[in-house]
Amino acid sequence: MNMQTVMKQAQQMQKEMMKIKEELDKTEFIVENEIVKLKMLGDHTIVSYEIKLSEIEAADKEMIEDMTILATKEVLQKIEAEKEAKLGPYTKGMSGLL
Repeated sequence: MNMQTVMKQAQQMQKEMMKIKEELDKTEFIVENEIVKLKMLGDHTIVSYEIKLSEIEAADKEMIEDMTILATKEVLQKIEAEKEAKLGPYTKGMSGLL
C-alpha cells in the first residue's frame, strides 16, 4: 500500500467518525427515576429536566438532590457508552478524544 492510499483511507475514516460524532451529538438520551426525568443530547447539552411533583411531597431535599445527581451521571454514562459503541472501531477505546 502506498502513502497516498493510506492517506485517503485515513481521510475517509476521519469523515466517517465525524459523521457518527455529529449524529451522536444530536441524539437525545433520556434517564428517568422516581423523582426526575432528564433529557440530554450526546454533546452533553441538557434538553429538559423534569421534577415529578407528585413524588416530591414525600421526598426530602437531600433525596431530590441525590436523584438529580444520579440521573445526570446515568445519562452521561449512556452517552459515553453509545459513543464508544459507535466510534470504538475507529478509535480503539480513545473516544474520549472526540
